Amino acid sequence: MIQLNEYVKGIYTDEKGTVLPYRLYDPKLGSGRPLLVFLHGAGERGTDNEVTLSKPVAPFAEECALDLEDYGAYLLAPQCACDHQWVDKPWGKGSYDQSSIPISKHLAAAKSLIDEIVEKYDIDKNRIYIMGCSMGGFGTWDMITRFPGYFRAALPICGGADPKMAEKIKDMPIWTFHGDADDAVPVQGTREMVEALRAVNGDIIYSEYKGCGHGVWKHVHSAKCVYDWLFSR
Repeated sequence: MIQLNEYVKGIYTDEKGTVLPYRLYDPKLGSGRPLLVFLHGAGERGTDNEVTLSKPVAPFAEECALDLEDYGAYLLAPQCACDHQWVDKPWGKGSYDQSSIPISKHLAAAKSLIDEIVEKYDIDKNRIYIMGCSMGGFGTWDMITRFPGYFRAALPICGGADPKMAEKIKDMPIWTFHGDADDAVPVQGTREMVEALRAVNGDIIYSEYKGCGHGVWKHVHSAKCVYDWLFSR
């Protein structure tokens, strides 16, 4: 298992002056490797560049099944500032109208950071993946619908999105997760997105956990089959 100190610290500032701390794992296997982007939840916001790796909410915590050495992949984990969000809408409402909400400055900065990492490390542009939980689940949906075709596959966990955007991502493999007893982010947001994708014959898998609350990520991160699926796309 990769040690947390192997995730190098960096700070990125985009052209608008938005500062984004990030952690990066480099497999040191040369060019043409895949990249997984992880968007954290609300509890990991800040500027310390530590908490994104130190909580079990992350896919690289010790008890999780993801071992990047198995896939020879880079992993990028940007950190959103306190009092900001990956998507500027109340997550307690689930679905939202993307046309009325511009991309948040931190998600825009994250996309610029991804572009820079992809070029700097000569990432395989056909194997850029994204995942996130809670606030990061919203960010994952928002990112793939604003930049359709950029990411190869996605794992949004207990998030929400705009069902009207389903047509844009119908050809992208997506596996999404939610607990039916979630009292922080309503499960209906994920259900509505899944229904919209199925209506356009989207490449969608949905795992809903009966009786599970907001911490559904523990089920996702402990299932190696999820990451095998992701990196095989």
